[in-house]
Amino acid sequence: MKGDVTNRRQLFLWCELAVFYVLAPVLCWRLRWPIILVLVIMSFLLFLRLRSDSSFDRGQLARFHVPWTAWRRMFLEWLLVLPLLGALVWCLNPRELFRFPREQPVFWAVVMVAYPILSVWPQEIIYRAYFLHRYRPILGNTWLLLLASSVAFAFAHIVFANSIAIILTFVAGWLFATTYMRTRSLPLVAVQHSLYGCAVFTIGLGHYFYHGTARFLEGIAHSHSGL
Repeated sequence: MKGDVTNRRQLFLWCELAVFYVLAPVLCWRLRWPIILVLVIMSFLLFLRLRSDSSFDRGQLARFHVPWTAWRRMFLEWLLVLPLLGALVWCLNPRELFRFPREQPVFWAVVMVAYPILSVWPQEIIYRAYFLHRYRPILGNTWLLLLASSVAFAFAHIVFANSIAIILTFVAGWLFATTYMRTRSLPLVAVQHSLYGCAVFTIGLGHYFYHGTARFLEGIAHSHSGL
């Protein structure tokens, strides 16, 4: 009987994973649902599920007090990656290098503030806090769990319909997941994600992710001409 319950539980988790992390991105892509609104709604619902889960350490959602070495490592990694992102822009399309802040400084500043709030935090709830806790029973507390989280994070970016976005987010997903597993601090990973995301928009890779925060904010601006 206990084995039957365990098997049903595992089957349910696999089905849930498929719905949240495969079906939902496909629907967003095919039906052109507003990505930011989907992220906000989904993250709120999953946040409530985490809060009601007695096996989840809710302190991870607000753990700023982590060893300073973790913060130092995160910033050093980011500083090392920045030249690589610049080189990638130069190879792909040199005209895009810092084009966004140069040509649209006000809108760029708005994106720098709004992106961490509207996009980063919801994604960290969905792809780190929830995924790495919820699916540990079927994926194990191993590299397979990190890989699945990274693949799911990358797959969500099919909505942007370009390989650059998928490749970059797979690498970023692995980095963010390993940071979270190592520190158990969602705020730290959210800061890390924000630094990389803002760098992507600033340096010149933002158009590969245009259908996200930037397009959402641009739509608001166009609908309120006084803004």
